[in-house]
Order: sequence, then C-alpha cells, then structure tokens
Amino acid sequence: MSKELNISPIEYELIEAKLDGTLNEEQLQALRELEAQDADWSLKVEEVKTLRQDLESYLVKAELDKIHEEAYPEKTPKTRKLPQWIYAVAASITLILVGWISFQFLFVESNEKLFTTYYETDPGLITAMSGTDSYEFDRGMVDFKEGKYEEALALWQPLLEENPTGDTLLYFVAMANLELENYTESQENLELIIKGNPSEFKQDAEWYLGLIYLRNGQTEKAKGLFSNSSKPEAKEILEKLE
Repeated sequence: MSKELNISPIEYELIEAKLDGTLNEEQLQALRELEAQDADWSLKVEEVKTLRQDLESYLVKAELDKIHEEAYPEKTPKTRKLPQWIYAVAASITLILVGWISFQFLFVESNEKLFTTYYETDPGLITAMSGTDSYEFDRGMVDFKEGKYEEALALWQPLLEENPTGDTLLYFVAMANLELENYTESQENLELIIKGNPSEFKQDAEWYLGLIYLRNGQTEKAKGLFSNSSKPEAKEILEKLE
C-alpha cells in the first residue's frame, strides 16, 4: 500500500465483525463513529480484507497439497521454501490476533471488575413514599425489594406503556432490568431520564448508566458521566481509569 496503516486490535475486531456480518448494536455504533472520524478507515478495511484473502488462499492451497501428499505419497515433492510474503502475512495476522486477545482479556476483565466492585442494588422506595396512587406500582416495589425483579417488571411494564415519560417508572424499570442483566433495556431507560425533564432520579441514573457504559467498554462515555457525579465512588473509578 502507499501508506503505512496502524490498525489497533479493537479496530481489527470491528472490521472482522463487519466482514463476517456479525456486528452487534454497540459495535455498529463504534464502527459508524470510526467511519466518520478516521480518514483512513476505508483503507484499513481493505487492508484487513486483503490479509484475510491472502491467508485464506494460502490455507486452501496448503490443505490441497496435504490431500495430494496423502493420496500420492511416492510423488511427494521436496519441501520448498514458501514465499516471503506468506510469512509476512501470517506474522502480521498473528501479531494482531495476539495483541487483540491480550487487549480484550485485560480490558474486559478490568472494566467488568470495576463494574462488579462498585455496583450495588438500588434499595428501592418505601411504598408510602412512591409518589403514586397505583397499587400495581406499590406491589411491584414490594417485589423489587424482595428480589423478585421479573414479577416487579410484569407489574410496572404496563404502567410504563401508559406513562412512558414517568421518571419514577423509567428509573425502577431500568433498575429491575439491570438486576436481570438486561443491560440494553436498562441503558435505554436511564438515557431517557437523563435526556428528559429535570428529575430527582437524574444523579442516580447517571451513576448506573456510567457503570453500564463502563461494563460495555464505552469508557469515554462512562468518564463523562462520572466526571459530573458528586459520588466519591465516581472519583475513585476515574482515578483507576487513568
């Protein structure tokens, strides 16, 4: 190629997923951001595509040679030296994969460890303080406080459909989903609280949303929320992310 490209492990992962058609929602968002920000992105995609094609061609040929040798052992040709470019391609891909695996292991382990360390279940509301006249909401809050999160959601979800902007409902539906590890649903509800009208749950919503971003590897988004938080734990996380 006419210019040297530096493809990071995370970029290689995204390009691989794009070529294989296995992008998830978060990867798709990250990919779109890179396409918009990186002037060399299309060149990087072509570079990875070429590396894959070269390696696949070599592997197919090697397999055919192996089959031929097994079928005609008496005609096995002398071992011949492979072209240098094959070694270069294999070495490049090996380095990228080793770097990516190491990076992913350390990155995911570190972020998930922070999430686990700092995540605590929201204690919920005293039903008399719920600010609603709904029996279903209060009954759901009892279930929530008893750890029956699916039962709580079954009561709250219809209420949220009737009142999709209710910050109390949004917040505790998000908390129940978070306890059930439904991270995408929880994230969507917390984002609605932050972007909506002023809410008494905004600070807590930012805290839990920051933890979700952190767990998902969206470190910069998490830092942005933790920087605005008055929680001492947020400051601790920021220091550990430095």
